[in-house]
Amino acid sequence: MSDVCAHDDDNMQAMVEVCEYHEDTVRERRSTLLRSPDNDGELIVPFDNEPAGSATSTKKMCPNIPFAYIQAAATVVVGFGLFVIPFVPVDLMNTKAEQRLIGILLAVVTSWLFSLAPIPLTALMVGPLCVVYGVTTAEEAFRYYADPLLFLFYGAFFIAAAMSRHGLDSRLARRLTENQFVNDIPWRLRLCSMVCGAFMSMWISNTATTAILLPIIMGTFSNREHPRSDTISRAEAIMSPRSAFDLSQATRHQSRPPAHATGSILAVAYSCSVGGLGTLIGTPPNLIATRLLAAEGYKIDFVAWLQVGLPCTVGLVLLIFVIVCWMHPADGQDVDAADGVRRPVRGFSAMTRSTQRGADEPSSPMSCPLQSDFAPSDRTSDAHGESGWSRGELVTALSFSLAVTGWTLPPFLKLCNVDGHEELAAALPVSVVAMLASSILFVVPDGTHQHNPVLPWSEGQKIDWGLIMLFGGGISLGMAMKTTGLALTLGRGFVKATGVTGLWTVTGVFTVFTCFFTEICSNTASTNILIPLVIGICSELNISPVPPCVGVALAASCAFMMPIATGPNAIAFKTALVPLPVMVKTGLVVNVAASIYLLALLRGLMPAYGWDELATNTTREIFD
Repeated sequence: MSDVCAHDDDNMQAMVEVCEYHEDTVRERRSTLLRSPDNDGELIVPFDNEPAGSATSTKKMCPNIPFAYIQAAATVVVGFGLFVIPFVPVDLMNTKAEQRLIGILLAVVTSWLFSLAPIPLTALMVGPLCVVYGVTTAEEAFRYYADPLLFLFYGAFFIAAAMSRHGLDSRLARRLTENQFVNDIPWRLRLCSMVCGAFMSMWISNTATTAILLPIIMGTFSNREHPRSDTISRAEAIMSPRSAFDLSQATRHQSRPPAHATGSILAVAYSCSVGGLGTLIGTPPNLIATRLLAAEGYKIDFVAWLQVGLPCTVGLVLLIFVIVCWMHPADGQDVDAADGVRRPVRGFSAMTRSTQRGADEPSSPMSCPLQSDFAPSDRTSDAHGESGWSRGELVTALSFSLAVTGWTLPPFLKLCNVDGHEELAAALPVSVVAMLASSILFVVPDGTHQHNPVLPWSEGQKIDWGLIMLFGGGISLGMAMKTTGLALTLGRGFVKATGVTGLWTVTGVFTVFTCFFTEICSNTASTNILIPLVIGICSELNISPVPPCVGVALAASCAFMMPIATGPNAIAFKTALVPLPVMVKTGLVVNVAASIYLLALLRGLMPAYGWDELATNTTREIFD
């Protein structure tokens, strides 16, 4: 691995760009992932673990339809939505505003599905289009791009960036996976890694969490399964900023990966995806659902979401563990030598030490590129060693603790009926807490000779602004559908076409649909599209929108079948240890099981919390 470790800074930066994508950024590139540069832009999917990109090793999707033709057809649909539907003289909807907005909605959804433009850019154009077509005023259209909940994203992203810069995330991963419970037992290591991934994904990007944890898992695989030549080529392939299908070099020595390796990688990726369901800030669909429900008079605070999200995350992690262990047993993961002798399960620190022993000693496939070299060049602490905590880590941990305390304290005091809880809640909304807690990162020195703050603004400004714009555009679109009456009109049409009448029928239909729809569409975009429709249906049926909207938000993060579905899936596939047919087969089973579990969970918890009841006041606190 010494040759890989000697790559220049440009390669290291390229690798950072590959593995630190947020989930929606990875989804934006799904058109690239589905195309091979050697096949005239045709849609292809690698078959088994053969070299990708060659005509003999792929099964083509729509082999006679080049991708350019599909995009051209989608562009025609966008043009039809923007330049035909709004100006048809016949009244297609109840009002002209509804008719113009349905054209905008068609154009936006098509662009999101087929990546005709960057997803954040499409969301950013929602406001201007609504103003140009007279759907709403400029003040109303653009106010949601500065919605108070967006500042919750700002603060959370700043804290996550500081964690990554100072290695606090890696330190946490080591402590959770290198413990006595593992005790050289493969299934325990898999379970601990899954729990660690789920917990970290509650607070930071699930894609970044996956990039941190996969080296720990891959460092425990047998050296017989990863010869040195395969180790170097696989690491080089993962470092490449090109699509996940450029893996021919990484798979030339291995016709099929071992089942336990595939299972462990899938288990970690899946657990990172469902971890974000646990907290309100874990993934954007949670905030989108609560924001649109608040406009309907249902206020769900941080602790209220925990009471549904946390059982959901815990149950799904256990469910994924059982399914993956059934389909891909964890046997053999504790064999760490060519002679078959049992060795202690190697963790993060052991992998780091192995990169310093010379080129002749084998090391794990990803140990070098995903270790200290993977981090930003200005990382200030030795997070991979056994040294004490740096000032940067301590300040980051303090910022994180202040944020969590501020988010949970007002709801907790309310539950305990402590005097003054209303004033405290009014003074400390979640967005204010996030900004105040993260502000100390920019003013407290990190203790290095350069006297930089814990998070310099040069690093802070690199947060995912596109995801924030996507959130704002989605809220703007949803509120426009409400104010024009389009959501109610579509809801009436859906009820007449399907005949659904009950709360739990609507919840079941949209929860299951979302689980599979989000395989081909960004989870944030899926939520932006479906939540307003669900609210319109619930208004037509005079039922509570909370269960189906929460079901859609939770199901939007349950995409396990395709590499293009989520960031964790894409990274798992890029290791070349997860053949596409295996991911699809395993993901299908997990998708079905997750849908059933979500429905059972919602059916049990919603009546117990009273969330299935209609709001009787202008704003209904969930626990009133």
